[in-house]
Order: sequence, then structure tokens, then C-alpha cells
Amino acid sequence: MKNMGMKPVIDECLQLLEKLETEFPDEPDLEALHSVTGIYAKLKKYRDRISEFPIHVRVFCEFIHVVRCPSAEIATFLDFMRNSPGAFSSAEGGTFLEKRQRIAAVAERAGLEPARLFHFISMARLKGLLNKKNELVEEFGSLIADYLGS
Repeated sequence: MKNMGMKPVIDECLQLLEKLETEFPDEPDLEALHSVTGIYAKLKKYRDRISEFPIHVRVFCEFIHVVRCPSAEIATFLDFMRNSPGAFSSAEGGTFLEKRQRIAAVAERAGLEPARLFHFISMARLKGLLNKKNELVEEFGSLIADYLGS
């Protein structure tokens, strides 16, 4: 993938995820839901389009969508993660306090608050951007570069 190659796809996926959330009706219409008409047909169209995107694009966009943080903080985290793919890896064991101190040290290097960094790492692990060793999964490096425009 060349620079910016996936940026339009990422942007479209993020827009569709946002539409799914904002356009979902407050009061369900069971008849329309059952027959997939009206707003439900539109929502299904959004979901179908999202499912057409490559899996790594979907996962990456879901991560951005669910972290619910300012885009500047997301960009800071993603840039740090891309430039330091093993920064979050941890040795087996260690006390809670040691892990907390390690997160605080990494947060300072990354330019983020420790609680925010913990949130980002947790969501990245949950969504699959980080592997079991908390290292960036290789396929996401180029997506991050495209998303950040670098």
C-alpha cells in the first residue's frame, strides 16, 4: 500500500460506523425491522458496505470509533504505536504497581495521560491491533500511516 492509499476507504468506513450509530431509531419499529424497510433497510445497506471492506480496515475503524477520544489524542497514540510497535509489550508476571509504573513511563514518552494510554492500549488489544504480547500487529502499520497521512 502506498501512502494515503487506504485513507478514502478508512474515511468511508468511519462515516458509515457513525451513521449506524446516529441514525438508529430510538423507538424500534418491529414491523419495519422484520421486513427490513425504511431506516432499517438503510442501516442494513451501511452494514453490508462496511462488511465489504478488508477485515483490517474494519477492525482499525472500529477501534477509532469505539475509543471515543479527541482525534488529536487518537493520532498521538497511533503515531506513537506505529513508531514504537513494541513499546507496550510486557514481560510475563510483574506486580500491578510495576505494570502501572510502566504504563506511566510509556505515557510520558507518548505524550498522553496514563489513564488515556491505558484506555487506548486496552481497546487496541480488544480490537486486535495489538497481539498477545501487546505489540502492534504488522498489518495495521500501513493503515496507521495512511490514516495519519504520513
